[in-house]
Amino acid sequence: MNKPREKITKYFLEDIEVLIDCIIESYDIYYEELISRNKEITIVFPTATLNLANNDIIFDIANTPSYLMGSFSEYLRRKKNSLRSLHAL
Repeated sequence: MNKPREKITKYFLEDIEVLIDCIIESYDIYYEELISRNKEITIVFPTATLNLANNDIIFDIANTPSYLMGSFSEYLRRKKNSLRSLHAL
């Protein structure tokens, strides 16, 4: 890889990391706002793993990421007190 491309790639990756941090921070703010309004709130969101249909991958309720359900769904799925259905779809 040539030097200019390496430099562009480095800055691009740094920008992506900053963007991801901003998204996660905004999710934290939004999530905390929801919870602060009602301590017993139930948030329902999709965590489907449609990519597991018709293959040999084993569904692990704690570790299998949702598939094409969006970053907010994946963020909520990873929260400490989240509960997930035993059904992979």
